[in-house]
Amino acid sequence: MASFRALILPAALAVAATAAAQTAPAPAPRIEIWGGVVATATTPSGSLTSSYSPPLANDGAFTSTGQQTLNIAAERSAGFEAGVNLFPWPHAGVQLFFDRASADVSGVNGPYDLSLQYVSRQPPDYQPRAFSLERSITWPDTTGSLTQSTVGVNAIVRGGRGRVSASASGGLSYYRMSASVQPLAYTVFRLGGHSTLFYDEYHLDVALGPANAVGFNLGGDVTFSLGRGVGVMAGYRYLGGPTVDLPARLVSILNADQVGFAETVDDIAAHLAPGPARAGVAASRLVVAIKITR
Repeated sequence: MASFRALILPAALAVAATAAAQTAPAPAPRIEIWGGVVATATTPSGSLTSSYSPPLANDGAFTSTGQQTLNIAAERSAGFEAGVNLFPWPHAGVQLFFDRASADVSGVNGPYDLSLQYVSRQPPDYQPRAFSLERSITWPDTTGSLTQSTVGVNAIVRGGRGRVSASASGGLSYYRMSASVQPLAYTVFRLGGHSTLFYDEYHLDVALGPANAVGFNLGGDVTFSLGRGVGVMAGYRYLGGPTVDLPARLVSILNADQVGFAETVDDIAAHLAPGPARAGVAASRLVVAIKITR
């Protein structure tokens, strides 16, 4: 009997240990890595204002103004997001992520307003007389592109086990934004023979930024397990932050073949210094990604 017990007891203990190992929950993953695509739900917007004195060539004293605002709104687009969650504790940890999205921009613009007051000597008597010109020119819609990159450092909490889990996060964001917009207006007045007034209207391409800002982000996601250590994540993230100034730089003349006396970009920049543009960094994202857990 003693020998029988000596054989049964170790066997029973081994079976119990095996059963316990099979029923005990697996330890929570310490690392989660994901990468996938984002769709922009809401997007940054802003405006570029230009106010300057259009030059008058071939004559003396004058006063002039040129005023315009280009409205800038990023359209909905796609981008990507990647990140890592580190869990020193089963349900709380730290999240790092990188997000980047580029979009076309549009905007309905008001008129381009021009005024000029000058003195000229015209036939037949060539006596000095004061003249003035006022124009309100219907202006095309804004076109171009905008790119926003975001780096985030968050606290994260998670819950759920098995086939479905969820997490919520929030923390600081660092933004970098740049854009390209057109057409910005520029006018040069000229007095020709018999003091006849002419003017050339330029359409310009303008680079904006880059500009940097610090803000915050809030997000949440749900992960559906596809198998051991792999899942599909669907989430939402809000990116919040301040309005930033994007320095403006003239890049090129879009209608150089349509002006009578072509000037260079440097010549124009000597008279026209637009901006900076002002734009808010606030945006939101829908995220779909593959998540790997370890």
